[in-house]
Amino acid sequence: MNKKDILSINAIKFLGIDAINQANSGHPGIVLGAAPMAYLLFTNHLNINPNEPNWINRDRFILSAGHGSAMLYALNHLSGFDISLADIKNFRQLGNTPGHPEYGHTPGVETTSGPLGQGIGNAVGMAMAEMHLAARFNQPEFDIFNYHTYVICGDGDLQEGVAMEAMSLAGHLGLSKLIVLYDSNDIQLDGPTNLAFSENIKERFEAINWDYHLVKDGYDIHEINQAIIKAKKSNKPSLIEVKTVIGEDSINQGTSKTHGSPLGLADRNQIAHKLNWGFEPFVVPEEVYENFQDKVFNRGVDKYNKYQQMFAEYQEIYPKQAELLNKFYEEEIILDYHELAKLITKDSDATRNVSGMVINNLSEKYLNIIGGSADLTSSTKAKGAENHFSKNTPLGRNINYGVREHAMGAINNGIALSKALRPFGGAFMVFSDYMKPAIRLAAIMDLPIVYVFTHDSLQVGEDGPTHQPVEQTLGLRAIPNLNVMRP
Repeated sequence: MNKKDILSINAIKFLGIDAINQANSGHPGIVLGAAPMAYLLFTNHLNINPNEPNWINRDRFILSAGHGSAMLYALNHLSGFDISLADIKNFRQLGNTPGHPEYGHTPGVETTSGPLGQGIGNAVGMAMAEMHLAARFNQPEFDIFNYHTYVICGDGDLQEGVAMEAMSLAGHLGLSKLIVLYDSNDIQLDGPTNLAFSENIKERFEAINWDYHLVKDGYDIHEINQAIIKAKKSNKPSLIEVKTVIGEDSINQGTSKTHGSPLGLADRNQIAHKLNWGFEPFVVPEEVYENFQDKVFNRGVDKYNKYQQMFAEYQEIYPKQAELLNKFYEEEIILDYHELAKLITKDSDATRNVSGMVINNLSEKYLNIIGGSADLTSSTKAKGAENHFSKNTPLGRNINYGVREHAMGAINNGIALSKALRPFGGAFMVFSDYMKPAIRLAAIMDLPIVYVFTHDSLQVGEDGPTHQPVEQTLGLRAIPNLNVMRP
């Protein structure tokens, strides 16, 4: 690790803890512990262009441990996104640097990742979108879609059911461009993780068809770099467990006291003395900006410019494909109710059957409609077109989510965030409860996702009260920005 690396990592740390101290609120522990791995990822691997944050082939970075948002804002500020020092000073106030990452509010933020585990589910959806779009549009020597999805998660993320549901499906699908950096510090808010968690992470992930790598020292950016290089060569998704110390160098390092409370000025100053950081709060040495300009911004702009040249050639050689790609991003799905009514040939039919006919009809016209059901396709009739989506048939548009309703919701959020695909998911109405957190986040992010909830009546009597949706429709209607239509 050279002087610039050390200076830059410390700049991330101090921007984070200074912002948290200024707000008198936040989570400094992850900032101090995970800054080295985040720095290495941004400067050595992440392909982004802060001037073009919506570049379709950019790498995606998801901070699933969203409470570490101060670190993310510091990284994005240093990388050249439109986040000023004034914005960082305004952390956790009204503005564009909220307490947890909010999609659409802050440049460079790929998803809203406040609730733990959701970011991992979103990342699985993003990796699925890349696999499908690459199969649809890539041609020899023209990789229109060839991006990686990177995640930093914490111990809490991997305790969430939604994360493990999604990661199980990711392993089954062989999503090789999904790489998760696990900030493994053995501490959570209530104390050591061993109070509630004692699983063998290596064996757990190998069992669900992930590659596993261990970095024993979270400060060893060379080893972190080597682990990411190996992960990028794998034909499986990869988990890189990086052993860190929460709140490293703080008076209370290694304890839950640093998780969710400001350090205060005295602790900040003793850390600065220990790390030889002789700068006032919110002061960043010019060397750090130059380092990020060279290793993140300029590298990303160069990748983007080469991509644009390649895409111009692609448009000339494959004009129909280029036109279809543009439609995926620009074309609105239009419902011709007069034409759709012609699909009904019986005097009476179940609404789920008619819904299935509509999905099939629209899927023939719009090749970016993709989705399926949580192991209930035969009942909900919500089934994707063409073929089953798998690692061998990535062009398939029927996603077999399995009995994973919560993951289905989070994954569809990630697919929708690709901006090119329009996902849908089907389940029984009563099981909407399993996916409510993901639905709420979709509404917050204003994502165009369709949920097909069948068996929505008390008359589902044969299955008994467990399957009778009494309060579910009312609960969904209470979510702001969610349209609920019941035939």
